[in-house]
Amino acid sequence: MDCSVPHGSALGPLEFISYTDEVSEIFSRHAVNYHLFADDKQLSESDKVSDTSAIICRVSACVTDIATWCASRRLQLNAAKTEIAWFDSRANLNKISGSDLCLPVGSNVIKPRELSCSRFGVYLDSY
Repeated sequence: MDCSVPHGSALGPLEFISYTDEVSEIFSRHAVNYHLFADDKQLSESDKVSDTSAIICRVSACVTDIATWCASRRLQLNAAKTEIAWFDSRANLNKISGSDLCLPVGSNVIKPRELSCSRFGVYLDSY
């Protein structure tokens, strides 16, 4: 075996953390808020509705760098499992064109979806 960590090994968790620790540097470089748990990564941004395009550019660049980082380590960012959700009032979200809420990542376009998520025990609904 020339790469990877044997499943169930005693050193597996420590090696995994050291292997993925660089991800936090990517998030910091893009100045986005993030949360890591095992192999899941969440990033969040907040700003005014008028700055939506700046948020999309910043998040898209960050996710593209994450995908590049994954590829350099024989990992693959799964676009099918990558989600984007916008949280605001319906009135504010209606001010933004639907295509402006999509996230381009390489050759994929991640479309926003309605979802609920939990972050630090707080449940959020996207609409």
